[in-house]
Amino acid sequence: MYTIIQFSPTGNAAHIANQLEKKLQGNTSVLALEHTNPLELEKDEHLIIVHAIHAFNAPRTVKRFIKNLPAGLYEKVSLIAVGCNTSWVNNAVSKDIRAMLESKNYKIYVDVVIAMPLTFIMSFPEELIDEQFETATDEIHRISNEIKSSHISHRDIAIKTHVVNFIGRAEPIASRFFGLELH
Repeated sequence: MYTIIQFSPTGNAAHIANQLEKKLQGNTSVLALEHTNPLELEKDEHLIIVHAIHAFNAPRTVKRFIKNLPAGLYEKVSLIAVGCNTSWVNNAVSKDIRAMLESKNYKIYVDVVIAMPLTFIMSFPEELIDEQFETATDEIHRISNEIKSSHISHRDIAIKTHVVNFIGRAEPIASRFFGLELH
């Protein structure tokens, strides 16, 4: 009934995917994106992609996976991006992958951002981490209900968010050069 594909370099998206699987209570499988060949997936009712946010965008690995995903495998698709906040800067995170999925005639139902503790360079204070986990738990409950009821979510994207999203696209290119100096 539900196929959950998660891409979780730090474990936050994997945590969300596993909690969502428990809430959906049904014929649900959670697969790690990096160990899943999109050409070998079996037809199912609902695909749920849970992924980290990299530079205000879906990671290149997620985009590559979706690019190779065959059309017609799923009746419904939901997208859950996991970042350190739910502010306006992350509202366009799914823009590119939505376009790729819609070009394959997939219908997007739930499209949300969930905040989890920061895991890059620094950490948030313990109180904020606890608050984010509590809020994420509530969001997972709400999202699972929306998925079960086939609710379609819509998010307006401000022009400034499109700009931040566009600038963030330089990160994968810049990271290749950054890595050249690492030994």
